[in-house]
Amino acid sequence: MLSLIFFALFALSIATVIGILWRILGNQKHLDDKKIRRFLSNQMKEEDRRKVISHLGICEDCQELLTNFDKPRPIEDHLVDDKDD
Repeated sequence: MLSLIFFALFALSIATVIGILWRILGNQKHLDDKKIRRFLSNQMKEEDRRKVISHLGICEDCQELLTNFDKPRPIEDHLVDDKDD
């Protein structure tokens, strides 16, 4: 009986960990300028805000993008390269 209880608790723990990992890994899409702007101006639903915060907790690229969001970017970042035509 004790081993059955232990197994049930172990299975519940594994299910909880898998659920947490699923939420984190399912949130891997990088943030774009529009989403960062909405996040910074607090114009998001609470659920979306939590997703952004959890993504920022694991994505160094988006952390850097958020940190440098208000800083001017080089003009080259705004130009379209039409040499590919």
